[in-house]
Amino acid sequence: YTIFRWMLYEYDALYLKNNLDLRYKRVRCEEYIAAIFAPKLSKAIYALSDLGDRVTLKQIRKRLAINPLYIIDELAICSLSNYHDMVSDVDAFVATKESNQGISGISDGTSKSLPDSYLYLNESHIGILGLSESSPSSIGASSNLTPYTKIDDHGYFSLWNYQEPNTFRNRIYQANKAAIEEMSLKQVVYFDNPEYIMKQTSECKELKTGKIFNVDGNGNRVAAILYGPDKVVLIVGVNKIVKNIEQAVARNRAISGPANAKRLNLSTPCVKTGQCMECKSEERICCEYTVIKRQRNPKRMHVIFINDTLGF
Repeated sequence: YTIFRWMLYEYDALYLKNNLDLRYKRVRCEEYIAAIFAPKLSKAIYALSDLGDRVTLKQIRKRLAINPLYIIDELAICSLSNYHDMVSDVDAFVATKESNQGISGISDGTSKSLPDSYLYLNESHIGILGLSESSPSSIGASSNLTPYTKIDDHGYFSLWNYQEPNTFRNRIYQANKAAIEEMSLKQVVYFDNPEYIMKQTSECKELKTGKIFNVDGNGNRVAAILYGPDKVVLIVGVNKIVKNIEQAVARNRAISGPANAKRLNLSTPCVKTGQCMECKSEERICCEYTVIKRQRNPKRMHVIFINDTLGF
């Protein structure tokens, strides 16, 4: 799925590639090893999963204990790589052979089934492939890597310093950033903001018992008060001070809630009655109720009282 998603995002760049150009090719030793090791590991994991709750640590160790020589032995007998147990130094060049034919190529093992474009010389072959080892009639079908060919850590030929296109993460980030910027501030709370200053002009009350009672509609204000910013500053008018939670709830139902709903030109029942009716209106502004009794970090929250009437 990850590879398929990457191909979709990078389709434009991948479409422009010339499949005959060696700058886009790489030696895939890691994939060969994975192709051999993955089935062995998967078989062990499936066997363990079939045991369910009956699986033991001893069984896990036994199933996952793979002989260190397993991959080397499999590479020696598989058809993915050239391996010959010979003694001559010259025979070492057998390992440098490359081909578009066979089990890991694009044909059935014969040059006749290859498209003509793969049989001819491409300019990128020069200096990378040993052309003297190729068949005169099908130079591009099979050859040898030259002894001094340099390959980078990712398997690509170092001559071009090529890297696969990988821009989809940046595209997603930019798209998300643009979407956030288009949203209103009432819907977005930047929790990475180190400071959050809030002027209590609506439903917040500071209780004489030392508690802070808040009522919010969308939760965006109380969310930043409760969690996120390193420092929170609440600016509260003296008209918000009450004796206990009961008085705070009563004040919101009779004063703050209806007054703010009217200020916002809403159609909630409290606008007409002047008293909270416990409505189920989609425009209801008193949805989230929070009570703050204390803070673990005594330096995080600060309440500033203003000797004046602020808000409702």
